[in-house]
Amino acid sequence: MTEKTTVFLGNLPFQAVDTDLKEFFRGLPVRAVRLIRDRESNKLRGYGFVEFDDEESAREAVKRDGKELFDRALEVQLSQNPPRPAGSGRPPPRGPPRGRGGGGGGRRGKLLDGNGFVTSVICVVSFCVSSLPRYVLGL
Repeated sequence: MTEKTTVFLGNLPFQAVDTDLKEFFRGLPVRAVRLIRDRESNKLRGYGFVEFDDEESAREAVKRDGKELFDRALEVQLSQNPPRPAGSGRPPPRGPPRGRGGGGGGRRGKLLDGNGFVTSVICVVSFCVSSLPRYVLGL
């Protein structure tokens, strides 16, 4: 779906289905209807998107803003951000790209071997193990 041919629908009746919206936009070439559902309950969330074949049809659809469907005045606007395909994972990032966090402040005595183990931890463990007989035996 693209921004120029997709409209956002708000205040949708919860009993509305795809065919109701196609009938609501009768006379306009509807390409696809996407009603947004709650992940847990699978109930409609009260909004959705309709994609039209061309920009002119989408602009014509916006003129139906405020018209009623099942006694509810629909909000019809050109879509600002087209919806993601189902199952696409996380929502798209907002704002400029960000870094991936700090780099750990340099080496600071931590050396990684080929397997990703921190050798400083190994050194601490080996020191403790080597000091254990002195502590236990009182040497």
